[in-house]
Amino acid sequence: MALRNIEKVLSTRIFSTLARYIILLFLFVVIIIPTVFIFSTVFLEWPTVWEWVFADPIIGDARWTFIRIALLRSFEIAFIVTLIDIVIGLPMGLILARYNFRGKNLLDALIDIPMAVPTSALGFSIFLFWGSSSGLSFILGLEQGIFSLGPSLVILAHVAFTYPFIVRSIKAVIESVDVQYEYVARTLGASPFTVFRTITLPLTLEGLIAGSILAFTRSLGETGATLIVSGVFETAPVLVVTWRKLLQIPAAAFLSMLLVTFSIILLGLTKALTRRFGIPLNKVWPRPERLLSSKHARLSRDLFAFGIFILVILLPSIYTFVFTATWWNGSPYTGNIDSGVYYQVFLA
Repeated sequence: MALRNIEKVLSTRIFSTLARYIILLFLFVVIIIPTVFIFSTVFLEWPTVWEWVFADPIIGDARWTFIRIALLRSFEIAFIVTLIDIVIGLPMGLILARYNFRGKNLLDALIDIPMAVPTSALGFSIFLFWGSSSGLSFILGLEQGIFSLGPSLVILAHVAFTYPFIVRSIKAVIESVDVQYEYVARTLGASPFTVFRTITLPLTLEGLIAGSILAFTRSLGETGATLIVSGVFETAPVLVVTWRKLLQIPAAAFLSMLLVTFSIILLGLTKALTRRFGIPLNKVWPRPERLLSSKHARLSRDLFAFGIFILVILLPSIYTFVFTATWWNGSPYTGNIDSGVYYQVFLA
């Protein structure tokens, strides 16, 4: 009875109106106002910003040079990461959406691991796997890490934690496509690859764009993992953190404003142009597309999707478990107990 009375109260017009106002207030206070405050801070303190960024008495416009370099690096990294995500995420999204196999639910759950791991822990795990002698290099018998701190490790880290956004978006939108369209095309003689390219892919374009935008913006604004794997290579978010620690607030605010502005403009243009022009998919090449639809081609695609997921996404994301187990009682190289996890955490 009490529960029914509560539900009646929650269903009243007054409560629903109040709930809408609370949601709008939260949106403005937590999301919109802090973003606008960056712009207002720069505009209200423009003389100070100008002096710090463009006319410093000692270093001149050196900070402006740093800003341009960092912004270019950030957009380059985000663009490369998004392209890689599309190439390796599209096959996995298709597999999860259109195929049933043993272990599918487990694979579907493992896709989200990079999103569940804190970015700093994820960045450190990726560093251990790719950049240290205790990771993949140890397995291969190498003395040094495969990649040193810098752009390569940054790209690998960003690919790992943006990959789920692409896969999830593609999987959801492919599942929403009516399979009857695909069946009709196949009854008319179209190969599976032709069906996907000319029917399924155009219908999933919105999801692909949404996932790409999420991956791009996530990469563009990532700081935690980037700080660990970047070394002296600085992206725009890392430079903001650096200047914030040095109390160079005007320069950090100006860079933040540029980052937000360019991101909104670029992403808006990308979405508008893609919707307007689409993907030219009218022409069909029967012979090569039949080859790409063969059993061997599909098996190669599936092996590629699973192999890349395991090597680039899953293992680097959870390698801290392997490292901890290997180093638990001491160094695997020297046997020194003082270098072990158990000693340093519980006994030192």
